[in-house]
Amino acid sequence: MTRHLVLRLVAALSVVLLLAACGGQTEDNPNLLEVDSENARLPRTDRVSVTDLEEGEGIDFCDEYPEPETVPYAPPPGSAVTIFPNERILGPEDALVTILFYSDYQCQECAAVYESLREVLERYPDDLRLIFRHFAMEEINNKARLAAEAAEAARAQGGNDAFWEMTDLLYERQSEWVALNLSSFRDLLIEYGEELDLDGDQMLTDLAEGTYRATIEGQREGALQLGISQAPSIFFNDFALPQATANIDVLDGISQAEILKRSYPVPPPPVVDPANDYVAWIVTEKGTIAVDLFAGLAPQTVNNFAYLACAGYFNDITWHRVLPTFVAQTGDPTATGFGGPAYSIPDEFRRSDLRFDREGLLSMAHTGQPDSANGQWFITLRDTPNLNNAFTIFGEVREGLDVVESLTPRDQSQASTLLPPGDTLITVIVRQTPEE
Repeated sequence: MTRHLVLRLVAALSVVLLLAACGGQTEDNPNLLEVDSENARLPRTDRVSVTDLEEGEGIDFCDEYPEPETVPYAPPPGSAVTIFPNERILGPEDALVTILFYSDYQCQECAAVYESLREVLERYPDDLRLIFRHFAMEEINNKARLAAEAAEAARAQGGNDAFWEMTDLLYERQSEWVALNLSSFRDLLIEYGEELDLDGDQMLTDLAEGTYRATIEGQREGALQLGISQAPSIFFNDFALPQATANIDVLDGISQAEILKRSYPVPPPPVVDPANDYVAWIVTEKGTIAVDLFAGLAPQTVNNFAYLACAGYFNDITWHRVLPTFVAQTGDPTATGFGGPAYSIPDEFRRSDLRFDREGLLSMAHTGQPDSANGQWFITLRDTPNLNNAFTIFGEVREGLDVVESLTPRDQSQASTLLPPGDTLITVIVRQTPEE
C-alpha cells in the first residue's frame, strides 16, 4: 500500500480532529451553560493563579467524578454488524470492538488483510472480536466458492475452531492451490481436512453435493444488499473502512480509536463550578506547563478536561501534532490524531471575548463540525486569528511556555517512516484553587 493511500484512509476516518482556518459560528447554542462573565475577564490579577501554588497544591476534586465504565459494542438496529445466529466469530462475546470482515479465500489482498487482522486481534485479545463472512467473487476467482464450502464443511464437523483452522490453512497456503484446476483443488481440500483431523470422506461428500453452497451465496447476497460490492471489506463497529488495507499501523490505529470510544462512552456529570477557579499542571518529559483554566468562560470544557485528567486519560500519551509557530496538540491516547471519547461537548466560544491574539492559549480541537470536541486540545505557539470564533479557549499557560516551544515538531497526518517520536505527556493534574 502506498503512503498516499494510507493518508487517504486516515483522513477519511470520521473522528479525525482538525484545526483549520474556520469561520465562526454565530447561532446560539441552547446546551451552553451560563458563564460568569463578570469574573471571567483577563488578566485576572485579583484571583488565585497557578503561579501562586506549588505543583499539585489546591483542592483535589477528582473523587467527585464517576469512574469511566467501558461499554461493549452493541450493533444498533439495521447495522451491517448485526450479529446473526451461528456467525463465524473469533474473540470474546463482550468485546468492545467487533470487526466484520467480508472476504474471498482466493483473493490475494484478502489473505494479506486477514493476516494483519489476526495480528491486531493478538494485540488486543480482550477487546476485539472478528466476524468472518463469505464474499466469494466467482466471476474472477474460480475456486473461491469451493474454498468457502470447505471452510463451512470443516465447521460442520469440528465447530468454530475447525472453521478458523481451515481458514488459516487456506490463506497460509493460498500460493500452493491458487493455480490448480478445480478437480485437483478439491482433492487438496480433502487433504487439508484430514490434516485437521476431519473426516475426509464426509468432506468429499459435502463438496460434491454442494451442501453449503446456499450458505456462501446467501452471505454474499446479504453483503450486496448492504451496498458491499467487493472483498475485502471491513467494518470496525459501525465504521466502514473506506478501503480495506493490510497496513497494520492503520488497522491498529482504528482498533485503538474504537476501543477508546467504548472506554469513554458518555460525557461526565457537571462537577466544575463556573464561580470557582481551577488550575492545571501539564507534566511532560520536557518539563511542566502550568496553566490557569477559565471555568467562568468555558465551564463544560474545563469540566471535561478535568474529568479526563482525573480518569488518567492523558497519562503517558504523545504530543502527536506540533507545528512550530502554530500549535502543539495532544489529547489522543492513540497518537494517530483520530482518537477520542465517543461523546462530544458543546462549543463555548460564543459570548466569550477571548481571541487567539497571543501564544500560550489552551483550546479544544474538533472535527470541523459544531459541538464536536471531545478529548484533543492544543496550545497556541503564536497569535492565530484565523481560529477566532471557531474554537473554545479554556485556559492559558502562566509558566512553562518554553516547554511547549521545546516540543519535537511532528505531524501525524504526514505519516512516514521518518516521522520522529512524539514527546510524552506524562500526566495532567487539575485542582480547584483554595480560597484566598
